[in-house]
Parts: sequence; C-alpha cells; structure tokens
Amino acid sequence: IASAFLLTWAVPAQAQKPPPNPAAPTLKPIAPHGVQRGTSIDLTLTGTNLTEPTALWTEFPAKVVIPIDGNNGKDAAKLLVRLEVPKDAPMGLYGMRLATTRGMSNLRLFCVDDLPQVIQAENNRTRPTAQPVAPPCVVVGKTANESNDYYKFNVAAGQRLSFEVLGRRLGSPIDPQLTLFDAHTGRELKGGHSNDAPGLQTDPRLTYTFKDAGEYLIEIRDVSYKGGDDYFYRLRIGDFP
Repeated sequence: IASAFLLTWAVPAQAQKPPPNPAAPTLKPIAPHGVQRGTSIDLTLTGTNLTEPTALWTEFPAKVVIPIDGNNGKDAAKLLVRLEVPKDAPMGLYGMRLATTRGMSNLRLFCVDDLPQVIQAENNRTRPTAQPVAPPCVVVGKTANESNDYYKFNVAAGQRLSFEVLGRRLGSPIDPQLTLFDAHTGRELKGGHSNDAPGLQTDPRLTYTFKDAGEYLIEIRDVSYKGGDDYFYRLRIGDFP
C-alpha cells in the first residue's frame, strides 16, 4: 500500500489526465433546463462541435430521439433532440451529455419535476406588467441586468403556498432572492422574503399562508442585480413540503 501511495504522488499531475479533445462537443446551458415527468419536450441544444451526434446520455429514464430531417445533426452550433419522460421517473437534478462521433460533451444539469412548466414572458420586469401564473407550476426564466422579474397569482383565504428557486443548484451563477407583495397595496408581506435558505447553497425557499383572498406578487431577482443568458432559474410554486 505504501509503495502504491508513493507511486501515485510520483506521477506528474498532467500525466494523470487525458489531453483535452478539441473535436469533442461542448454544451451551453440547456433551456428550458427541465421537464415535467409524463410529458415530452423538444430541446434545442446549443454549443460547439454538435454535428454527427450518436446519442444523448441522461441520468434519468427517458426515450431520446434525435430527428434526422431538416438537416438536423449537421449544424455545429445547435441540435434538436426530443425527450419522452415516463410518469414514474424520479424527481430530481440529473446530468446530461451529448455524444458524437468525435467524443463526449461536458455535463449539464437538467431537472425532472412533477409541476407543469410555464415559460417566462418578456415583459414581466415591472409590477404592473407582472406575468400571471396559476399554481401549481414551475416558471422557467432568467434574470436580466439591473432588473426584477414579477409573477402574479390568486389565492383563497387561508391558502398555503410554497415558493422555491432552483438556480445555483442547476449550475447558474445567479444568487436569487424571493419577496412577496400585495398586488393592490404594493406592500411587502411580513415574513414573505427569502434569500439563502439552509441547505440550498444560495437558493431561496419560503412557505406562506395567505390570510386574505386576493391577488399577490412574487418577485425574483439576483441579490446584486446581475443577469444574462447564464442567469437562469426555475421558480417552483405550489402546496408542496
């Protein structure tokens, strides 16, 4: 055992890793970076060296089809793949890689959820233009520089809702925070704010029981008002633990 230990440390670090393959594919962050189980989804993968694909590897159970029509598979910068996820697929965060005839891509994280997905609207940056959503749902969005995203929803008196952001845990650089507001008074709800929830890296989570029926807003933003294409998130809204 001692000899093996010494031998391992004697090998130069650069000799322990294979050289990078410049012809291998690389994947940019996947959008919408998640799927509701029991549904199908078309994903347009983006990156480099995406031609001549052979398979899409996923850590979760899924039927994967790479269409061959429309010259799909011949564009080095984008590739269409189709996923069909069974209803009994376990929920969670999983890895995904693309294989081509020249190698395997970097790993990107992808979420399997039980909530229906809603895509962020482009004009939800102010309270008056808040995007309406109907819980339970998960909103797929991204923050812009120096901006806030607003979503509005209706609740019954005494209704309980949980709000959770998957951002940093999905590989996004976003440091998100959540704040609840009364849509009519504009006032922040006492106890309706979360920044870094314990055990979630820098992602927030909160549960709130609404005393009065009505319309409310949930605001999500990066704590430093940063944003861009890489600052993506999944905002989960529903009566979950």
